[in-house]
Formats: sequence, structure tokens, C-alpha cells
Amino acid sequence: MRIKRSYIGIAFIITLLLAVVPAPAAADQYVGGIPLETVKEGTVSGGLWHDSFVGTAPVREATKQYSLPDYTEIKWARLYVTVYCGHMQNNYEHRATVKFNGGSGMQTLGVEELRKPYSYPIYGGDGPVWVNDHCNRVTSDYLMWYDVTNRITARNPVAEVMVDQPEGYKGTLDGRIKLVTLVVAYDDGDDDEVYYWVNQGHDVHSYYVEDIGETYIGETIFATEDLPEDDERIPAAEFSAIYLASNVGEFEFNAEPLDANPPQGAYSGYQIWDVSDLLEPGTTSTFTYTRDLGVAGSGGNFLGAFFKIPLALLSVRYPEEEVGSIRVTSVPAGATIFLDDEPTQWTTNTTIPGIPAGDHSVRVEVDRYRVPDDRWVTVTKGANTTAHFDLEAITGSIEVTSEPSGAWVYLNGENMSVATPATLENLIIGDYTVEVRTEEHEDYRTVTVSEGETTSVNFDFTTSGGGDGGSDGGVPDYGYTG
Repeated sequence: MRIKRSYIGIAFIITLLLAVVPAPAAADQYVGGIPLETVKEGTVSGGLWHDSFVGTAPVREATKQYSLPDYTEIKWARLYVTVYCGHMQNNYEHRATVKFNGGSGMQTLGVEELRKPYSYPIYGGDGPVWVNDHCNRVTSDYLMWYDVTNRITARNPVAEVMVDQPEGYKGTLDGRIKLVTLVVAYDDGDDDEVYYWVNQGHDVHSYYVEDIGETYIGETIFATEDLPEDDERIPAAEFSAIYLASNVGEFEFNAEPLDANPPQGAYSGYQIWDVSDLLEPGTTSTFTYTRDLGVAGSGGNFLGAFFKIPLALLSVRYPEEEVGSIRVTSVPAGATIFLDDEPTQWTTNTTIPGIPAGDHSVRVEVDRYRVPDDRWVTVTKGANTTAHFDLEAITGSIEVTSEPSGAWVYLNGENMSVATPATLENLIIGDYTVEVRTEEHEDYRTVTVSEGETTSVNFDFTTSGGGDGGSDGGVPDYGYTG
């Protein structure tokens, strides 16, 4: 029973500690928000591209022409539009018409009825409001998005946005357009591998959080743990944040601070960083963000006291491997090929594909032949280079004698056209069957040839056995292994 009470006590302490240690906030505790999550990830050969219209003055009509990079195929594309309704909670009603010309003429993507009130969670409100499956409201901004993957057929698509307040709509007319952003993942026909992530939300950090003694740090995760680790290619990582604020926020990538410039627009901006040195292969990547904490929210210093972010983009490029091939031949063929001092699966004569461009050493080896010096070859992209080896055999000799002399000599069944006594020279080392024949006699021996040596074998037909170690009269088992 005492043991059970101990377990109960430990469980109580753990529960108490969990209650005391605050969990990270899921969204701004005062006004609410939609934290960023990955909505698209994939691999392309070209890259992840984006460009934005940023409002520099209050406008309710905006046209943005984009200049896409050269591409062979659009793999994914989405257009984002942000419209300001004029109040953090009140329902100032507007209508937004979004059109897009991807190269086949201007088409209407949507006519959005922006007629929803907003309520703060701190007062028991619901926070983010969904207008439909591609439009939501967080505080004073409506964010809408459209898939335009199959609409892009040219390099200079155009987006048009118009906001109005038709007769019968209520509330103050504002409807300024803060942001019109196009994000495109594309192939360009080369063999680069570009892994990309699009993290989307509608998150906010308000100064109200600090006013009530709390804090908020927004966070979003990128699944970079599956990136290639044992890869000789050096990856280049690019990270972008697209935000809604008059003052740029404070950012960290994998716990390292990121410097940021002022926003390009009056109410929005974007920033691009090279985060290649901050990437940690085998682990996820984390981006955190807050508002500019140096800006207070009271006394008229409200500009920059709020920070919103709908998009964070990450791409990691592994450059195309520049490869060529090497044709390796030898006499004799069948030699094992060594590349950069490592054995390969290949034997001569063959062409080895997929060799990285640059200088490489090539060598071949085969039993009973001297190992040649390495040959250095230069491989260039898309080209074939050659390396040939005339291999030098390791040899010895066999001296064949008989009593009486004049017997014909056969080596592995082949008539050597010589009679005893004879010396067979330049034989590749290994085992041979030596046979001698006369009109009355024949005999054979298995002889091993060693490097640089002369092996002697004698057949004595003057004895009754027909030789000095003669055969049993059967058919020789020719044992050449050279």
C-alpha cells in the first residue's frame, strides 16, 4: 500500500508541474490567428518563385504583371490576395473581384463577399472567421487564395483585383488592397533537385498580448528531416517570409536571428534570406516570428505594433550533377575496373555512365597480369572519354625433355610444333597439362608455371612404365588456368 501511495504522489507532482509550466501559445492569445502550416511540398527542377504587389497607398484597384523565370512546366501555382476591411472587429462590408490572365485571356477567379464580423478570443469570441474554403478573416484583413497551376501558359501572367461596396452593403468603405502574391513551383528542364515547402496561415502578433502580461512567438515547421544527408552536392537553401505589417517583425530560422529590411509597402512586405548555413540535415527546420517588440502599442505608436504573416516559403536546391562517361578497354578483356582507387562492378570492355565531371583515376586488374599504373582522365559533362590498357602478362617457362628425345610436345592439348628437348617460353603463370607423344608412347604431366622461373618436366620412355611418373593411360585433364 505504501508503494501505491508513492506512485500516486509522483503522479500528482508531475501533473502539478505540467500545470505550472506554460505550453507554447497556439495563436495570439488576445485576437487569435491561424498559425502557418505546410499546404504544399514537393520536388521540382526549377525552383520556388514568388512576387508580390504591395500596397504603397490606399487603393481599391490593383493590377500586377509578373515575370516568371524560364520554365518547362508549372507544377504548382497559387495566387494570394489580402484586402483590408477597415476595422478589427466590425463588419464593414465589401466585395472583392479577383481576375487572372495566365496567357489565355483574363478570367474571373472569384467574387468574394467580405461580410463577416470578427470577435476576439480574449472576450470569448471565435477568432478567425472562414468566409468559404479559400477565404478567411483575421482581425481587419481578409485573405483569399486561388489555384492557378493550369491557368499559366505564358511567362507574364497578370492579376487584377477590384474592391467595391455595392448598394446595400453596410459599414465604412475602405477595402484597400494590401497584397497580391503569386507563388509558383516550376520545372526548367535541367537536372537540379529543388525541394520546396509552402507554409500558409493567417497568423498575427498583437501588442495586446504584452498589454495583458503575456507573450506570443509564432512558429512554423518545415519537414527538412528527409533531405539527402550523404550527398556530395552542396545544397543552397532560400527562405522567404511574406507579411502584413507597417514595421517588419523579428525572425529566427533554426534559432538563429535573421536580419530584415523595412517593408516594401505601407502595410506589407516580403523578405528573402539565404539560409544554407542554417540548414541542419536530418532534422526539421523551424521558423519563428514576432512583431517588432521595440514598438509600443499605446500613445499613438500603433504603427508596427501589429504583425501578420500569411506565407513562409522554403526551397533547398541540390545542383544538377555534371556527369559524363568513361569507356574502359583492355587487352585481354574481363579486367576489373577501379575508379578513383575503388573497385567497381564493371569489367572491361565497357562504358561506365554517370561519372561526375572532373579528374578521375582509372586502373584495371586481372589475375596473372601485372597491375598497370593508374591513368588519369578528365570527364566533362555529357561527353565520353576513354582509357585503354595493354596488360602485361606475368610469365614463366617450361622445359620439356624426354628419353629418348624427339617426342612431340603438346600443351593443354595443343600441338606446340616442337619436339623434345624444348623450352616453352612466355607462358602465363598457372597450371598447364604438358603431354608428349611418340609413335610408341605418350604421357602427360600437370605443371605449375611460376613468375620468372623455368619449370622442368622429363618423360622417360626407356622404363617399362613408360615415363618417370607416367600417366595411367587415360585422357589428360588439361589444367591450364592462365
